[in-house]
Amino acid sequence: MSPDIIITNMKKRYTGVSGTINALLPVQAKDFSIGFVGQDLPGAQLAQQHSPHRFAHLTIWQAIGVSRTPLPDGRPRIWHVRRDPEMMLAIFLRDVLRFPIRLVFTSAAKHRHSWFPRWLISKMDGIARQIRDRRFRAHTSCQRHRHFC
Repeated sequence: MSPDIIITNMKKRYTGVSGTINALLPVQAKDFSIGFVGQDLPGAQLAQQHSPHRFAHLTIWQAIGVSRTPLPDGRPRIWHVRRDPEMMLAIFLRDVLRFPIRLVFTSAAKHRHSWFPRWLISKMDGIARQIRDRRFRAHTSCQRHRHFC
């Protein structure tokens, strides 16, 4: 299998980022050829069951191996990263080893990143931001904690 998109989850612990990846893998595998690198997640198992021809669990070395060449139609492969070490690896592959890949970063941060993550993010080819509506959060917190409203 030659995945169009490499999605990484290289952290051993289950975090909020892992939860987002877990929820999106089955949805993305319906429309795209996905190579998943990292700790096994229930969403990865679901994607494998529902879209076995569009989903592959890869080791980091397998992902690096398939990324050395562009897709069969000539397009660059996409690496979708969400953490600093994943961004560093992807930048190294693209800029130092000259792999034909494009880098996409998803940010769900509620705070301003420090200088180093901002620098890494500036090197991405694309950035997806998760936007939270403040009115919705305020409304939700009022429903949970009526004495604060």
